[in-house]
Amino acid sequence: MSYKPVTNPQHGDYVEPYAIVDQASALAVASLRLDKKPISPYGEHVLNLTLISPTIFPIIFAAVVSRFFKNLARWRLEKRKGIELATLEQIYGSQNLAGAVERLLFVRTQVLIGFIIVLVWGISPLGGQSAARLLNKAQAGTSKTGSIYYAHPAYQRSWAQGASGLQDSRGSINTLYTASLLASPTQKSSPVDLWELPKIPQWPHGFDPDAKRTINQETFVSEDEFYTSMLGMKVQGLDIVPGAAQYDFTVRKSYFDVDCNSPETGLTFNESSRYLRNNTAMSFKELSPQTAPGQGMYSSFASSIYLPSLEYLDIVNTTVELDELPAATMIYATMQRRPEGGFDGRYALFNCSMRPLIVETDILCNFTSNTSTSCRATHQKRVTGHPASPSDPILVSWVLASVQDIVTSEWRVAEGKTDYDIMSSTDNYLAGEKYPFARNPSVDWGNISTKDFSRRLTTAFNTYWEATLNPFNHTSVSFQSEPAAELLNFTFIRNTMNQTEAVATTRYDVYSVNRRWVTVLMITTVCLQVLAVGGLALQALIRGPDILGFASSLTRENAHMDLSPGGSALDGPARARALKNLRVHLADIYPGNDKGYIALKAVYTDGDAGERDEYGTWRGLDTTRRYL
Repeated sequence: MSYKPVTNPQHGDYVEPYAIVDQASALAVASLRLDKKPISPYGEHVLNLTLISPTIFPIIFAAVVSRFFKNLARWRLEKRKGIELATLEQIYGSQNLAGAVERLLFVRTQVLIGFIIVLVWGISPLGGQSAARLLNKAQAGTSKTGSIYYAHPAYQRSWAQGASGLQDSRGSINTLYTASLLASPTQKSSPVDLWELPKIPQWPHGFDPDAKRTINQETFVSEDEFYTSMLGMKVQGLDIVPGAAQYDFTVRKSYFDVDCNSPETGLTFNESSRYLRNNTAMSFKELSPQTAPGQGMYSSFASSIYLPSLEYLDIVNTTVELDELPAATMIYATMQRRPEGGFDGRYALFNCSMRPLIVETDILCNFTSNTSTSCRATHQKRVTGHPASPSDPILVSWVLASVQDIVTSEWRVAEGKTDYDIMSSTDNYLAGEKYPFARNPSVDWGNISTKDFSRRLTTAFNTYWEATLNPFNHTSVSFQSEPAAELLNFTFIRNTMNQTEAVATTRYDVYSVNRRWVTVLMITTVCLQVLAVGGLALQALIRGPDILGFASSLTRENAHMDLSPGGSALDGPARARALKNLRVHLADIYPGNDKGYIALKAVYTDGDAGERDEYGTWRGLDTTRRYL
């Protein structure tokens, strides 16, 4: 067999992927430049590159590192002192992670070198994953301060102040109240009312009045807390910035807090009427089934509010705080029914204290459109030290809510006539019924938690009272519009909008860079660049042919091949091309001896003929035969 002489050995056409390696560094730099920048087409292109990096980086890493270890083995093999065979096996066989681990476990002569090689290969997944985690999307915001407006209940005119006002507004007032009672349990526990206006939580009894508390929405779902009213607070002026924005502001609200004692049950009409005003007691009696059997009645409850005597307090000439005023008394009487249904002429009576409380509540509103927001109370604190005066709107509203039982008398007939054999929707709500308009015949008032009853009575009464304040416009929600100019100056004859400062934050998507992963990627990229440069430098220093790892190299200096001399400068691929028609096999070259010898040899006879010759020049390998 003849060979074409080779006088100038070639080292292959290998080119290190420097450009691709440098792109990893460029990706890290590009990501850093995008940090906190708005979303852009260029940024999306960079983000997409980071997402495919776990696929690309290991491929590049394998190409660079495997070439480095191969060139390191070839370069060391050409040195004057050569290289230990085990070390050569360890380095050259570590052209992938599996090979590196295999050589470390099975060669076991150069453990330190093997361990270092495995660590180098371990950089590959670290680099790929760090590239994937470089860049993410986050939200940023710009803030602007401005004024917004809200309806404080004490600064609103009540339509229950006169007969003509009640005549005009009774239908709207009752509709607001009954619609709120009719709402689902989910809606009742929601931070907004039926018209998406934010509701204000009650201040818990016994809570530190000097503390600021965080509002937990889950406590309203579990009914551990209640709102001051089922009607939300009207808010306007959410136009500090154009378009969608998040508004943070604080509102102040006063409400009537009711705290009841355990009820007296089993009272006769005469016994219960002692606690009620004459007109309230008589209307209760006249509308009871005792005097109107078989007819519908307006309600199963009645209530009276008695303001405290303020004669001994000089609130005109001296400063008196609202909290120093004695509480009013609210009597709530309800018809007691037999468990099987039907009225037996007995009543349950709750004796409660009632006083105005002032709270400051932080509200967070996500404004999306002029008729749609998502608001909720976030924090709250009690306002103490409020000075009371004859012209104080809060004190005046307290008087108006209780004078001559006008409000409470209207409250009891709000739902219209009902069957006297069932409880009213208000009684059902106070008893804890989730669906107040259900037909429940009776309840054992003595077993009702006075704490929960007080919280619900606070909510129910304030809901009706606030329904009298703005019955025609409460459902006309316009968050963005500014209130009319005349509503910004307080008088007792018309509604007034209070002003507060709000911070409007515009949210937008930006790119966020994880600098820790940038550091990891830069370290792995530097390591990869060092290996790439090292591999290229070794490639330039290598003079001999590339014979490691090629099957054709097994024919070099092989006495069993019977090849003509020459071709020592051929590398593996060139030698394979030159010997492309040579057939070889691994066989026992001493088929007739007691002990065989395994070698790679050329095949010069037909394979089938040789297989039949057990003692010729070929013999198949046998696991039971001993070999030298």
